[in-house]
Amino acid sequence: MSDAGFGAASDVRDIFVHDSCVNHSIAAAALSLARNKRSTVLTILCIAMGVAASATALSLAWTVTLRPLPFPNGDRMMRVWLTSAENPRLDMSIPDLHDIEASIPASDVEWDGFGEQD
Repeated sequence: MSDAGFGAASDVRDIFVHDSCVNHSIAAAALSLARNKRSTVLTILCIAMGVAASATALSLAWTVTLRPLPFPNGDRMMRVWLTSAENPRLDMSIPDLHDIEASIPASDVEWDGFGEQD
């Protein structure tokens, strides 16, 4: 019988030798952690802090950028501002916004800018 085919005896031996090495490495790591209590506690605290920081960052990213907006047609939301020679972006007051809305024909307005559907 040839050892070159699938499932050959050498493949099975390689798996058991590799598995034995992995088990030996895990046992050596556990023994090392058991010997050094302070190092073990510090390692566990560092891992816990890393997991907590990652979870916080992902939660914040989800809340700020990925979660859908809490009203219909949120993908159509836009920001409108005024411009001048001194300042290219001036925020608008509510009366300015109402003046602009009044100047737009009613057929072009789908919503009033405050999240309420017409």
